[in-house]
Amino acid sequence: MTGLESIPSELIEAVSHQLDALSIVRFAQVSRQLWRIFQQSSALQYKVQLELTGLRDGHFGNTGSAARLDMLKAYRAAWQGFNCARSAESTVRMSGNLWELVGNVLATYNAQNGFVFNRIPSALRHVPAAEWSIADVPIRVNDFTMDLSQDLLLVVEVTSSRSFVAHLLSMQTGREHPLARNTHLSRDGDAPGPSSSYHFQLRIFGEYVGLMAESEDEEDVQLLVWEWKSGALKKDLCKEDMTSFAFLNNRNLLISAVIGAEAELRVVGIEGPQTCSFKLPVLAADAWEIGDVEVMILTEPPPSWTAASRPDEPFSTCHTDRLFVVSVRGSGWETFYASEPKFLLCVRLSSLLNLMENPPEGSIDGAIPWDQWGRSNTRMLRVPQLPDPWVCFVYGQRCIIQTSQARCQILDFNPLSAQMVHEKTVDKRRRIFEQPVITSAPFALSSVEICPSAAVMLAEDAIVTVSPDEDSFTVFSVRTHHFAFYSLATALPPPMSANKRRIAVLGSRSVGKSSLIIQYCTNEFVESYYPTIESTFAKTVNFKNTDYDCEIIDTAGQDEFSILNSKHAIGIHGYVLVYSVSSRNSFDMIQIVYDKIIDFCGVTNIPCVIVGSKVDLEKSRQVKPEEGQKLAKHNDAAWVETSAKTNINVGKVFELCLSEIEKRTPNNQAEPPANRCVIM
Repeated sequence: MTGLESIPSELIEAVSHQLDALSIVRFAQVSRQLWRIFQQSSALQYKVQLELTGLRDGHFGNTGSAARLDMLKAYRAAWQGFNCARSAESTVRMSGNLWELVGNVLATYNAQNGFVFNRIPSALRHVPAAEWSIADVPIRVNDFTMDLSQDLLLVVEVTSSRSFVAHLLSMQTGREHPLARNTHLSRDGDAPGPSSSYHFQLRIFGEYVGLMAESEDEEDVQLLVWEWKSGALKKDLCKEDMTSFAFLNNRNLLISAVIGAEAELRVVGIEGPQTCSFKLPVLAADAWEIGDVEVMILTEPPPSWTAASRPDEPFSTCHTDRLFVVSVRGSGWETFYASEPKFLLCVRLSSLLNLMENPPEGSIDGAIPWDQWGRSNTRMLRVPQLPDPWVCFVYGQRCIIQTSQARCQILDFNPLSAQMVHEKTVDKRRRIFEQPVITSAPFALSSVEICPSAAVMLAEDAIVTVSPDEDSFTVFSVRTHHFAFYSLATALPPPMSANKRRIAVLGSRSVGKSSLIIQYCTNEFVESYYPTIESTFAKTVNFKNTDYDCEIIDTAGQDEFSILNSKHAIGIHGYVLVYSVSSRNSFDMIQIVYDKIIDFCGVTNIPCVIVGSKVDLEKSRQVKPEEGQKLAKHNDAAWVETSAKTNINVGKVFELCLSEIEKRTPNNQAEPPANRCVIM
């Protein structure tokens, strides 16, 4: 016995636990022995799935890792296949014209009824629904924000002298916050100049509260940051070119600024000077002749945020990395164009921090040029609708974009779950920027149909829509079916409609399973290879004049030693088995995988399509078409060759699979036949 075989599996698993998720997967692929250990360890898979989903472990009694893994996979699949029609729906009346969504708490205010708070529940994470109100508010509320984890309600009041004061109140009682030494914050020394109207931006970040005030009567924009418990003013800036701000971390602010044709993101110390700046693409030379260019930053929630401090919360959003979304809008451009040009620039906190620690060579005096950081670290998107500044469309590493009144897209920038890794060019006509902008930060994309809405927002466990007449909110909570019981029965899928089909895609590693599915679902080709643990995609397919809701499961690569996951056999309607025409080994694996499914299910055959992928690699072909056809005929399966890269026969794969399913499905039978018990 030599090498890894001489090391106890328990020791290998213990060492693997010290690695991050991507390293665990790469380590597991070194040998079949390591992959088998990974496949058999629910604890390792749970750790990987946590990072894939952007979550952190919680406390859930004595529940084992296998049960947590089932819950986590269900939670992840529910977000990937989010469907408002099948989610838990509730309506919240809008009691005023001021409202705020932070994390899982939705708050509204009007002068007659005061504040009304609604906590959005999460059955899976054991966060109960709650509603409470503060009726007697003795101050005039012009704007507010909140932090439930600190019981902190930050309220801004424009006084009779037309200056402003920030009040620190308790979210539970509405009284002065007991931990604040000074609950009425204003600028030290000279008071801000009076104004007939202000626009405020409010942020809370742990021990700090920040306020940006833009006055219609003054050119300068004021930015104030206090340490809220002591009342000490830590930052006082007045500059004309500032447009928005966010807390980068507990030491720095991120401030957007536009002056002339230059736009940038400045990193400024909370208690110190500016340390660096990230230049944005240069604006078009005639931009200022057309109208204003607005640049705004949004990121939610702060790292201190928690929806509930409960001992039975299994997991929650991990805040060590967050998404910053910078919106760029050409305001007042309708005279020249049919609509205002609107763009979103997305960048992760970890990317910004890495660039700050390791500035590119082209940096001059702390200024990092766009071409030295933007292309590989960001993703710029042109969007049909740009959310208003008060719409909370970012949460963690996700953001939600409304593409029409009844449809939106969720973009997940967690690098471990990202699938869109190709470069994208926007503003090719140079409407707002001097040159077309090319970016390539990876992300995962899913589409969701919603009720007609004026705006759409993102919470930790829900999508929140604003009604077209802006008089109510509709909350669509993510729903899974694995949170109540922990037994094999909970692994079964929920009852399906007659037109619901679950399809599992299996095969060896690196044969193009993910690329095939993504090309089919999103019409995008993924060039780079990232090992898949498990992903679920949803697509409505019209087949023979019938609409089918297809749930397509992308699985980890198989080898002859892999143990078939029960979820890839129980409740599955059809199978797509993929090999690469340029890999003889992957072709040989098809019969092995097929036999595993047959043995597990205790049936003689299954609805199946055998797929030869990567036909664009004709010069590297190792498997002839005749061999694929012969294998399919032997197993009573359909067969087709495809290329996800050139989009050849991609749709046909799933049409053939639906056809094979229908051949074996009696009329009106939604569920696949029950599996027999096989004793061997």
